[in-house]
Parts: sequence; C-alpha cells; structure tokens
Amino acid sequence: MRLPRPRSLPWCLLLFLHVTTHGVMAALPPLSPSHQDILQTAVDEADVPDAAFEAMSAHVLQSGEDQHDEPIRLSFVVDDLLDSPGATRGELYRVEGRQLQQRTMLAPHQDIVEWFLRMPSGEPVIVYLPLRDARSLKADGKGVTVDARFYKVVAALARDQQLRRYPAFFGRSPRLLAESRSVVTEQMDILLLLGFLALLVIIGLALIAYARRQVRREPHQIHRPLRAWPASEDDPAEALRELRSQSKGNQSD
Repeated sequence: MRLPRPRSLPWCLLLFLHVTTHGVMAALPPLSPSHQDILQTAVDEADVPDAAFEAMSAHVLQSGEDQHDEPIRLSFVVDDLLDSPGATRGELYRVEGRQLQQRTMLAPHQDIVEWFLRMPSGEPVIVYLPLRDARSLKADGKGVTVDARFYKVVAALARDQQLRRYPAFFGRSPRLLAESRSVVTEQMDILLLLGFLALLVIIGLALIAYARRQVRREPHQIHRPLRAWPASEDDPAEALRELRSQSKGNQSD
C-alpha cells in the first residue's frame, strides 16, 4: 500500500530534524565580529596574555547565559589542533577531562583562571575560565566538562621542565562529568519522546490522506427508476379482458 504525502508531512519532518539537530545548547554567547577579528590575530606559541587573550577574556566574562544553538564539536584530536591551529580557531568544542591544576592569572586578568585538564586520551589541554565559575565548582582532581572556544597553541614548561605545546581554550559554566551526563541523558529522553510524537503525527496524517483518496476513487452508484408495470398487471379485470381478446384473436387465426 503506497501512502500519499500530505502537505503537512514535510513540515513535520523539518520540525523533527530541527529539534534533534539543535538539542545541544552552547553555554557561551556567540562570538562577535570584532572579537573574531582580534582572535584571528593570535600568534601560536607566543606569550600570554596577548590581544586575543584580552578579547576572549571579555567574551567569556559577558553577563548572562545567552545559550544558543551554535554547532559544538563533541570530540577532537589534539594533534590536529597543534598542527593546524588556524583552521578551527574560535570554534566551539566540548572539552572533557580530569582537572590537574589551576592558577589565577595575574593582574589585570585576575578574574580569569587557568585550568590544566587531562583528557581521557591522556593529552593535557588548557582551559581559561572566569574566576566566578571556577569558584562555584569544586573540581580539584575530578572529571569536568566545559564548552569552550579554541584560542591558540600555548607553549609552557611542563612539570618535567620541558617546553611543551598545549591547545588552549576559553570556556564558561563547567560541570562535573557525572552531572553533565545526567543532563545529557534527560535531553536525549526528551528528544526521543518528541521524535516518537512526531512519528505518530506523520502516520496519522498519512492515514487520513489515504482514506480521503480511497473515498474519491469509489464509483458513484447509478440510481435507475423502477420499471412501470402495465396497468393490466395491476388490475385483474383489465388482465381478464386482455386474455379474452388474445383468445379471440387466436380462434380467428
């Protein structure tokens, strides 16, 4: 059975796709054109802070959540960022890892905190956060997740006194991994429910349209008038006279 495509069907599909593809909300405001232009001037492995550091600090210190549906890269390869930092500078990433250490930046950037995180793959990364966000989360040695924009490659002395290169990000509103995963699970449950409801609506619209088409295809019944019986068949006396006349006609023959 081939179901028709009602006019409302494409809109239902578009609504479902919009809900499923925009379910992840970024905790960072959109990057303004002026901040984007300054960020592109960042020099990898150069001193920190620089002009791009100033712009990104102002970016994450903006008041309010300003959540939006900008695409977020949920995974990344550290070597790709180290080899081609300019290719994705300013893009959003979801950074997860265990906090190794933190330090507050010197004035005039004392409202920014530097976190070193070790990712599940083992590589360390740097995330700069507002001081207020770092104080609100007891993350010492714990697994955290934070949505952050890629800033640049930073060269710094490691604990072994070797100069190493780290991808650095600017983020906001970090969460413990356990809390983050519970929130993601709740979001996925909501998305699955919405998807199921959308599927029911699509099936209902298709069945209604199919039923209407079947009604239009049914042939119209032709009402024919009943045949009028001769008066002789209704009147016995007239029928008797007709029989007599037929009998006389036969005798004369």
